[in-house]
This record gives sequence, structure tokens and C-alpha cells, in this order.
Amino acid sequence: MRLLLAFVMIAGLLLPAYGWGQRVIHPLAVKPETKQARYARLDQYAQHLPEAQAATLEKLAASLASQAHTDDDKARLIFAWLAYHIAYDATLSVSDTTHYYRRCAPDYVLQYRKAVCQGYADLFTELATHMKLLAHTITGHSRTWSDTGNLLGAANGHAWNTYQIAGSWHLADATWGAGGTLTTTNEFQQQFEPFWFDTPPTQLIFSHLPDSTAWQMLPTFITLNAFQTWPYVEPAWFQLVNGASLIQTLGTSKVPVSNLPKVTISNAAFKVRIVQVPLHRELVAGQPVKFIFQAPAEVELSAELDTGSLIMKNNGHYHQATITPTNGRINISAWHKTDTTFICALQYEVIPTPRQKRLQPGQHRPAIADSVVYLRP
Repeated sequence: MRLLLAFVMIAGLLLPAYGWGQRVIHPLAVKPETKQARYARLDQYAQHLPEAQAATLEKLAASLASQAHTDDDKARLIFAWLAYHIAYDATLSVSDTTHYYRRCAPDYVLQYRKAVCQGYADLFTELATHMKLLAHTITGHSRTWSDTGNLLGAANGHAWNTYQIAGSWHLADATWGAGGTLTTTNEFQQQFEPFWFDTPPTQLIFSHLPDSTAWQMLPTFITLNAFQTWPYVEPAWFQLVNGASLIQTLGTSKVPVSNLPKVTISNAAFKVRIVQVPLHRELVAGQPVKFIFQAPAEVELSAELDTGSLIMKNNGHYHQATITPTNGRINISAWHKTDTTFICALQYEVIPTPRQKRLQPGQHRPAIADSVVYLRP
């Protein structure tokens, strides 16, 4: 009887936890949430957060913190909320000292839901402080694809953020994450751009130069002159090459590079990487250039010329070709072999061969290959 009673008691304890006939799932059988899926979930929460839960800094911080399990979650939620709910105030100028600082204050930005970069960055820092995430506002200068001339003037002044996770500093720009303004009308267009969250320092440096070199977070800091003279780098480039390679190439090149080839990425699932390509967008007619890419076996690379197409030679995972441009354009494209899915492309312009100057006695003409700057990661 005592043995039967003991069995009944044990069974009673186990039933609520497992149930009769219910399959018990081993913890290892549940797949952990990927970083991409976690960010998507946090972004959706921030995007659709009811206005009532963002009426004050305290309420907004508490609402965002309720979904955060890590400091990375906190930073992502702040970034996403700012990007989705704050519009860029294209009417406010830094020269408007009467209104600028008042309209950049976190309380003002939260109330009116619009700001310039200083307002985005300071509200990021304020929310992070409420959520016990260590963060700072960084000031400096920025460049976009349309910027020319002096990049270090007041017109290119900018502000963004750094935040700390497990003792390491990370970078984010919620202003650029929110979208941009049209060049024709200066009207703000909201478009969530996650590239500007946790952007590696070796990538952010091509568009953001902090006033303090410490916030470059690079082994060797980039000078004002380098930032001024280097070309604009589209974010898509960093799906083909790492930023450190670009820094190394541009930093050691004796020939200035004003424009990079235009990059188009259509399908990032297939990893195509640059091994060697000319870094100038303009190629000189009659001057042979070499291209080498690394790509999976199911990918094919070709060069589209005015005279026809050229399939690159495939040696294992490496695809290469030496091309002598004639005129027009050269498009280097990657395709999936079986379903012809377009993956990516580099676009070059071919310019006429420049007229050679007459050499003075004792002068020697440099080899034509010396004028080609190659990117070699």
C-alpha cells in the first residue's frame, strides 16, 4: 500500500509538467533564434509600438526595454524606433542658432517627431541612459554620393552614436537609418536602412569622420586629407570586399582614385568576393586590366562589352579574365548557372586614351600599368 501510494504521489507531481502521452522536446532540439530573425522581431516591435507607449521618454524607454534581453537588443530597439518614428527636419539649419539647439533637445524631438542628426543622436543617447545602456553622441563630418568640394565645412557637419556591449564600442547612425532627402525637392523619404546599425569602423570611416580620432576605432587613424580626397563608397561594396582592404589600397595608392565602379547587389545569398579588380570607375581604352573573383561553383561571371560577352575562366572557386577595353561600358556580372538569377554587377566607363605629352630629354614615360589601381584584399 505504501509503495502504491508513493507511486501515485510521484505520478501526480509529474503529470502537470509532462502529461500522459505528451512528447517531451529536448532543449537542444529547439533551434536558437538567428540574429537576423531576432533583429526582424525587434524592428517590427519598434515600428508598431503604440503612440501611447511613447508619450514620454520614461514610457518609451520602459516599452523598448521590456523586449530587450541583451544590450544589443536595447541598441537595436532604440535605433529602429528612431528610424521608423522620427522624420528628418530638412527645414532646420545649424546656422539658425535661435531654434537649432531647442529643436534638437530629446524632449522636443520626441514631442514633434522630427529632428536633424543632432536630435536623432541625442535622443538615442538619452534613451540608452534610461535603459542602462552606455552610449555617447559623436560629432564630426559626413559625406554622401552627392557631396563635392570641401567636406569639412559646416554643411557636412554630422552626429551619430556609439554604444557599449560587453566592454566593446559599436557604431550606429539612426539619422541615415531613417532614410534620406530627395536631391530635387529636399523632401524627406522614410526608408529603413539597417546597414547603419552596428556598422564596422572599417566601413563607416568612408562616410563618417569623427572630430575625435579615438572614435574612428581603427588601428591607424584616417587623416582629414584622406577623408577629403577618398571616393564615396556605396554600402553595397562591402558585400564584395572588406573595408580594411579598401583602406589599405586607397591609403597606399600613389594614383588618386576619384570614383569607384558602380555596384549593384541583387541577391546577397550567393557569396561573391573580389580578389582583384581595377578600382577606378574609368578604364582607359586599349589598356588591359585584370579581374579575379571568388564565387561558389554554381555561380558564373561574365564581362558584358560593347563588342559582346565574355565568360570568365573558372578555376575552382576563382573566376578571372584579362580585358582590353575599347569604348562604351564594361559590366562585370555574376549569375546563377541554372536559373540565371542575377546576383551582382560592377559597372565601368571606358574613356579614350589620353594624348601623350612630349618627354623632355632624360625623362622616361611610366609604364601604362602604373596608372591602374588594383583592389587586392
